[in-house]
Amino acid sequence: MKDNDHIIKICVAPELRSALIKYMAKHDLDKQFAVLHLLTKALHSEQLISKEVYEVYSFRYSRKLVSNSIERMMTQEQLKEKQLIEEKTRIFSMVLDQWHLHGEDWRNKWIKQAEEWKDKVPNAKLILDLGGRHC
Repeated sequence: MKDNDHIIKICVAPELRSALIKYMAKHDLDKQFAVLHLLTKALHSEQLISKEVYEVYSFRYSRKLVSNSIERMMTQEQLKEKQLIEEKTRIFSMVLDQWHLHGEDWRNKWIKQAEEWKDKVPNAKLILDLGGRHC
């Protein structure tokens, strides 16, 4: 097996190319991601890949161009802030899922953190609502 066996070059009929361009515009994807996203969908519909594999690659190849270009224009500080907000969003989601399992001390700790993030992370506001503290 050669190192580049995973690379596939194809010639696309004009009608298919036109449809691909429409798909790219509709989903705001570059050519490579549009083709890979369609391939992933087709392989799943033919039951050649599992649902789990489909979900992983469908998510990966459906990332929009705008967010990628915006990330390239961000400064390192802005990118770190964005990543921190994404991390806090995940953490607060887990807190919401576990809210009913824990006592008052645990909840108060998270209410305090939610106060700090309520303006940047929507899930923080949900925690404040659960804790009876309205924003």
